[in-house]
Amino acid sequence: MSVVAIVAFVVSALMVLSRWLKAAQPLWSKLPTWLAVLLPGVVALIPQVIDQLQGSTTAVDLVTNVVAAVALVVVGLLPKKSA
Repeated sequence: MSVVAIVAFVVSALMVLSRWLKAAQPLWSKLPTWLAVLLPGVVALIPQVIDQLQGSTTAVDLVTNVVAAVALVVVGLLPKKSA
């Protein structure tokens, strides 16, 4: 794939995403505050879990990978402290 094709795909995906977000705005405003804060982190967690579960061969690997994926997302969910 050439750089031009990759840029075209990324730009078109961002344009579609912006329209989806604008269309979903009334739905987001009806969600409880705690769920609206938690949901983007859960959506980001799904690909991390899938990626890490591909290499799991034992139950210990599975638990370790799930804990690592959750830890990556939880760090992003922590409130930002202003300096």
